[in-house]
Amino acid sequence: MRHRTRTALAAAVLTVAAPVALAHAAPDAGQTAHAKQSKASVLFVTEGPVAQMAPVEGQAGTYTFTMPIRTAKQPVIWFTDRPARDAGTLSMRNFVGLWSANATHTFATDPPNVAIVYTSGGTQKTFIATMTSPVIIPSTANSLTLLQATMTAVPEAQLATYAKGKGKLANHAKNAKRNPNRAPASSVTVQTPSVFVDELVCYLSSWAQAADCGQCSWTEMQR
Repeated sequence: MRHRTRTALAAAVLTVAAPVALAHAAPDAGQTAHAKQSKASVLFVTEGPVAQMAPVEGQAGTYTFTMPIRTAKQPVIWFTDRPARDAGTLSMRNFVGLWSANATHTFATDPPNVAIVYTSGGTQKTFIATMTSPVIIPSTANSLTLLQATMTAVPEAQLATYAKGKGKLANHAKNAKRNPNRAPASSVTVQTPSVFVDELVCYLSSWAQAADCGQCSWTEMQR
């Protein structure tokens, strides 16, 4: 779990884009050349019409989050904050791959915090959690393609720390603290969920190139 205040998170509208393939590469001498380049925090946002949050039995504060998606190629928006602002998309499949990439500093080794903003009972609510183990469940004759992940609520003390900070995540944390029902006690279907995910630190030029040409060296994305 990350224990530092997050950089800005911003909502965005999903647009159709071609899938981006991430090619994993072993470390090489090129990493030295990138040492002089600016690193940037890459953040992500995805949304859907509905989602289900179901408590995991025996694990207080942990939920199975399930959201229907169009296909595994559905675009997920990535963006960076000042001073090196940029934005683009990658496919849902490659977004999920950030949790299993064979590198030392990815979501596999350092799961991100997320802010889930949703509507339930006609009220907008916010849930701050750590996101782990995302998978894409293929569609069947009786169900849609699904994005499923484990969401674990951040401790109250950490939530309070986030709320004292600056930026969008701080605002989300403040909203969560004002809402005593931010974590559902039972399985619930929520409306219009938006999931804001931060952060992957990488060389911005390398990440942007990955979005443009469909390739990315994980060496170039190391912290």
